Amino acid sequence: MRNCFETKRAIVFDFDGVLLESTSVKKWAFGELYKKYGKQVQEKVIEYQKNNGGINRIEKFKYFHKNFLNQELLDSDIRRLSDEFRELTISELKKSKISPFAIDVLLILKKRGFLLYCVSASPLKELIEILEYKDISHFFTKVYGGSKSKEDNFELLSCDEKINFSDMVYIGDSEIDLTSSVRKNIDFIGYGKIVPKWGKGQNWIYNWKKIAGYCE
Repeated sequence: MRNCFETKRAIVFDFDGVLLESTSVKKWAFGELYKKYGKQVQEKVIEYQKNNGGINRIEKFKYFHKNFLNQELLDSDIRRLSDEFRELTISELKKSKISPFAIDVLLILKKRGFLLYCVSASPLKELIEILEYKDISHFFTKVYGGSKSKEDNFELLSCDEKINFSDMVYIGDSEIDLTSSVRKNIDFIGYGKIVPKWGKGQNWIYNWKKIAGYCE
């Protein structure tokens, strides 16, 4: 793990479930939005969300309606669902806790001269709002989110900041985080209390204190 950091210029973080303990909020909100379609649909939505973090919500809305409801969404439907989802989640996200020791780690990494970034599937405006509310936005050189995929956002980061993929490490908690990193040849570190099947064989941490120990 130590070498994984010492050879890098940039440490890139996922947001939900990594910096912020918020995965349960998103799962609950998707369930609430689709509750009106019946318990079976709601359970499918919740299960999909549980296993597919890291995909932006617009793509999830399209998937849910096409695969569970046999419906195609109009742009107006997507805007409505997005607004409703934000209304359900924004106050709960602000109540969610920063992951234990995350701020300690950010301080250490910043002190050691690493460039810090956040790449998330959350809408950029919402992401910045929460980071500022939690008073951690100042740690990050730049933040990427919105409707683009994580691979596209890695491309943007590399282009904007003139940083090679080989000079980055990404810390995430979902299979899409891993596959997006691998496709760009970015080193990956998984985060979570339990190592899932897709995380076997990967560098993995269960709390930020472990990273802090490697960075001191």
